[in-house]
Amino acid sequence: GVVGLTLEVLGDASVQIASEGKTATVKNTYTSTGSTPVKYNVYISKLAEGTDTGLSGATLQVKSADSGTYEKTWVSDGTVMTLQLEEGKYTLSELNPPAGYLAATAITFEVTDAGEVKVGGTAQAANKVTMYDKLKEYDVWISKQAVGGGAELKDAQLKVESADGTYSETWISDGVNKKKLALKMGTYTLTENIAPNNYDIAESITFVVTADGKVLVGGAEVTTKTVLMLDKLKTKTVSLSKVDATNSDE
Repeated sequence: GVVGLTLEVLGDASVQIASEGKTATVKNTYTSTGSTPVKYNVYISKLAEGTDTGLSGATLQVKSADSGTYEKTWVSDGTVMTLQLEEGKYTLSELNPPAGYLAATAITFEVTDAGEVKVGGTAQAANKVTMYDKLKEYDVWISKQAVGGGAELKDAQLKVESADGTYSETWISDGVNKKKLALKMGTYTLTENIAPNNYDIAESITFVVTADGKVLVGGAEVTTKTVLMLDKLKTKTVSLSKVDATNSDE
């Protein structure tokens, strides 16, 4: 004969089957994943402060700043990084700056449901988030002495300027202290504009401050980080006359 079956849909969407006093339940294992989230292109740019040139060697990370689980870490290569991000808030952090640079402050940005990228509520042009790095400054000392002296020489007008034209400082030596300068990595020239009385103007000295703060003169490291300029005493010309003792004529 025909066996009677009773089907009942339960509250959890499973189905209970009853027949001749016996029951069995078929569980619902379907899980709805919803629609696929929309992703938008977001562009990350790492630059040196004051330039529009891409900076290489920075370890950067973008991470969800809300309930999201997104995280990506990479090392900049001087080009713009393209990320595909869903709507939400994110933080751009510099985990390790390039040599000679300070780590930048983290930037929090938002990707809106319209695909706009905002930083501090302001929409970013071309959906680009730009992070700038500042160059480190290192202490360098300038010493002005006389040849064979050892003490500081007074009243020399000195000037240090960078090869790229971004730095220049002029001062007059006080005869007591070395001049302390805060310099970024780069190439510099020390020039004596005016020498003290009775001294000749010294030749200019070119020196380099490296990315790790070393000071090089002529390619050799100066471990004291002191650039020494020496002045020579002027040569005096003395006229001698020979006099005939008998007639006083020369």
